[in-house]
Amino acid sequence: MELGAGGVANTVWELYESKGKIGSGRYGAVHEAVQKATGQTVALKEFEHPGDGQGFTPEILREVALLKDLNQSRYVVDLIDVETPRSSDTSIYLVFEYLDMNLGHYISKFEPGLMPRRTIKMFVFSLCKGMAHIHSHFVIHRDLKSDNLFVDEKRMILKIGDLGVSRSITTPPRL
Repeated sequence: MELGAGGVANTVWELYESKGKIGSGRYGAVHEAVQKATGQTVALKEFEHPGDGQGFTPEILREVALLKDLNQSRYVVDLIDVETPRSSDTSIYLVFEYLDMNLGHYISKFEPGLMPRRTIKMFVFSLCKGMAHIHSHFVIHRDLKSDNLFVDEKRMILKIGDLGVSRSITTPPRL
């Protein structure tokens, strides 16, 4: 694979092969992709540059900073890398571990009331551990919903994702 000047990819698609779009939102799109060098399946969250000459939005910068701080928990989606290609590609890409599905899709696989209790308990435990980790870093998620909770079916744990609207509390509250 040939890279651009300085060993930097001209587009992210020189480094990854898209397997298709798996989601979208106001920021851009999320793609399932395979890293060409390693064969690892990842989720690429694409943020389109606003094109106003002001750089990337505070939401993008905040999400990257918070994810780097929170990356050491098994209950928060792992940020693997940040890709900022050169040339005419005006997007920034967050490279995340790929997870099977979000909680809403997982729940829809079951008839109402038939999801195993053990699974529910494991997911509640995962959610509590993830939120405890996030809160221990004085971060408030602000968008906790089934679309932002991801299921790792192999390990049967829930992981918290999408910290785009999260806020960091700079001063710990007084107790």
